[in-house]
Amino acid sequence: MFSKEVLKYCCENISNIENYQEALKDDEFWEVHHRLETHDENGNWLDKRLSKKELISKGLYFNRPSSELIFMPRQKHRFLHMGRNQYAKGMNKGNQYAKGVNIGNQYAKGNVLSEKIRKQMGESRKGNTNNGIALIKCIETDEIHRTREWISLGFPNAYNVAKGRQKTCHGYHFVYV
Repeated sequence: MFSKEVLKYCCENISNIENYQEALKDDEFWEVHHRLETHDENGNWLDKRLSKKELISKGLYFNRPSSELIFMPRQKHRFLHMGRNQYAKGMNKGNQYAKGVNIGNQYAKGNVLSEKIRKQMGESRKGNTNNGIALIKCIETDEIHRTREWISLGFPNAYNVAKGRQKTCHGYHFVYV
């Protein structure tokens, strides 16, 4: 399955694009890849890949011959644009611009923070004694749990009540300890 948007990329019959039959039969979504983004005319990997903007500025993006295009499953296409080494391993290394540097937060892998931002973050954490753990107490039952534990116990909005965003959660009142 693929989008009819393919027609603007190819100046020839799209059935001549490599993997056309597979894309037609498959339920998975297939995208069109421009070979010149990642490979040279001989099929060798480029040291520096070309961006979509660069191809457009050179007139190599729209109305191209079918030999320059290939249908690829969406996931495989995205892996391809990550680079040769990452494509071979089949995994993403976070933000390409940050070269995979990890700042300590698993959700922020690859982010590189300036010295100024790191100082601001350090200042904002001064005086924090809970080490990132938020304990919430139920006023009615005197139970104390972390936010995640309240959620697993069936009280998904206990933290909203404790922050004052909601009045109650399932009829109970909560406060931060």
